[in-house]
Amino acid sequence: MNNIQEILENIWINEIKELFKEGKIINESQLQAYLFYFLKHKYEKYQVWLEPVLYVNNLKLNKTRPDLIITEDDIIIAIIELKFKPWEEPKHENDIAKLNELLKLKETNEFIIL
Repeated sequence: MNNIQEILENIWINEIKELFKEGKIINESQLQAYLFYFLKHKYEKYQVWLEPVLYVNNLKLNKTRPDLIITEDDIIIAIIELKFKPWEEPKHENDIAKLNELLKLKETNEFIIL
């Protein structure tokens, strides 16, 4: 399994879902921590960045902080924004807009991760 989407789905279905059912994930920080843990320990070829400052040449996005970034050989392969609202509809419009802006910049490789 090497497709990052498959990997994330696998972690979600086989690890995160059960931890949530057991009451071991009760906020977004714990969700973020568990996702980081499983990515780091099961898929060592990836580098996982927890809330990195992402500098881009875009005034709207300068110094943005995604929840997680996954890289492989210095190439960003995933930028993840998490929402933890299990009993209500999450407000995700700003995150979607931010991710869309980052996607537009993907081809230019104008990212600096700190």
